[in-house]
Amino acid sequence: MEIRTLGDQKFSIINPVLHTRTEGSPSTLEALQYFETPRLMGDAIATGKIALQDLEGLLQNVLIIDVDLLVERVPIAIGKSVMLADFLGGTSAAGAATIIGAPVDIATTRASGARYGPTDVRSAYPRFGEEAVNIFDFEFRRSYGGIGKIIDLGNVRIVPGESIHTYGMRLAKIVELALNADTIPIVIGGDHSITAPLLQACSRKYPSLGVIHFDAHHDMYLNPIGPYEVLTHGTPFRFVLNQPISYLMQLGLRTLEQPPDHAHVTNDPRLRYFASRELQHMEPERVFSSIPRTVPCYVSFDIDCVAPDLAPETGSPVPGGLSYYQALDLLDYIASNFRVVGADFVEVSRSSSSQFNRAAQIVARYIAHLILAPCSKSPIIDYLHNY
Repeated sequence: MEIRTLGDQKFSIINPVLHTRTEGSPSTLEALQYFETPRLMGDAIATGKIALQDLEGLLQNVLIIDVDLLVERVPIAIGKSVMLADFLGGTSAAGAATIIGAPVDIATTRASGARYGPTDVRSAYPRFGEEAVNIFDFEFRRSYGGIGKIIDLGNVRIVPGESIHTYGMRLAKIVELALNADTIPIVIGGDHSITAPLLQACSRKYPSLGVIHFDAHHDMYLNPIGPYEVLTHGTPFRFVLNQPISYLMQLGLRTLEQPPDHAHVTNDPRLRYFASRELQHMEPERVFSSIPRTVPCYVSFDIDCVAPDLAPETGSPVPGGLSYYQALDLLDYIASNFRVVGADFVEVSRSSSSQFNRAAQIVARYIAHLILAPCSKSPIIDYLHNY
């Protein structure tokens, strides 16, 4: 919002996206500030903290909105579908994995389509009952017990014509709510630009955060038209390195590129990477041997780190890449040995020639594994069930 002082204790409050405005007094400004953190309107009125006339003026000009308009419910949810108002109203969620969709690809510079990612990944997610007591994992020959709660807040709405900056602020606010409720946000994109605002929110909660980034690209490219930073799906980690993170480990890089003529190489001791080719011959324990286990960890997973013949539905494919099992083993090690406090899975697009989305299927399994791997484990001994 833009706030302009008009004098005589009067203010003009403007919504720059929808081009609406209202004029108000200091009490109107206080009402707006009260809703900077999403709250229930009924609570504000019932407690008498906000005057009804101030609330009506802000609502009429779309300067504040009902919290449930921030997100839209989805027909297929991962876990239990929860309205944001219920989430804010005290729904028991501590320790849960909170699924949030970000169907946006307005910051892509190549093929679009990542806005379909949340829908297709949710559709491909393994269907477990909400009250599942244990789950068999035949690939790892183990059974998971003590399954935590999974809730789905739906998709963060996008306003037609808005920038990634305004969308990112709204997405970050929802993630901040999930973090403050002691849940683990898992965001399904969407293009990779969303990682920058997501990590801003996580860094506020966890100042010593470490980041593990799976990608074919390093996503720290320079703006080709000027010496200033523009957030796109190719630049989010330039913004991430401006945060107080402890480390950024990038896995799966394999591009062949020429640095821009005006660029100079800068050393950042927090930054390290393993190429996709190197990872073919490394066990996960060796890959992560230099990473401190005590630091909270955030995982950002771009599906193009996986070989494009396995996951072709992505906007910027690169030859080579990780196999399904290489990425699965790395994620399993992370989920089992690190304190993962948040994650995003991005750049799943949609095929124009097939209804079978292999990239979405892979990401859905990886998300399930990220949620299940920290649970209690026991070996599968018998698996024949009878009535």
